[in-house]
Amino acid sequence: MDKPTHEDDITIGSRIREQRKILGLSLSELARRTDLTTSFLSQVERGLVSTSINSLRRISEALGVSILYFLNDSPRREPVVRAGNRMQLTLPGLSNIRYEVIATNLANKIEIILGHLEPGKTYLSRHLPSPTDECVYVLSGTLEVGLEHQDYTLYTGDSICFTGVILRHFRCISDEEVVFMVIVTPPIF
Repeated sequence: MDKPTHEDDITIGSRIREQRKILGLSLSELARRTDLTTSFLSQVERGLVSTSINSLRRISEALGVSILYFLNDSPRREPVVRAGNRMQLTLPGLSNIRYEVIATNLANKIEIILGHLEPGKTYLSRHLPSPTDECVYVLSGTLEVGLEHQDYTLYTGDSICFTGVILRHFRCISDEEVVFMVIVTPPIF
């Protein structure tokens, strides 16, 4: 993801403030729920400092919205997401996988993203803040999906559905990049 500009910081901050006020939360209460300082949150809301993806994730969880609520460049999202204009996420510590946001503005009920994983690379699952239902569909390449006690090999056109808590890993086991669609409810980004 590109480094945010000052204008992006103001947009993210104003969205945090707006959602916090909708919920009737003080900065102190948001700080308590996120384990971030009141001073830091105030500076983020005013666009004076940038926030990391990890901090933004904690803020989004505390405010009950998807992280994409803060990252999308327009509060009024268009129904069409053009291939060249997809928001891309590469999360800190998870640089093996790159995500593209396929669908936005689905009333925070579902999330659809594309995952890209290079040959031989593995994405280890992280602890999710809430239970999810997930479906993965392989568009190209070969993907190993590690669930609880078993690994599954998916080829182009295959799909698998599971509860997010049992996901252990995704691994590209083909000679080319594997591209796969992930549908998640409720949203986790």
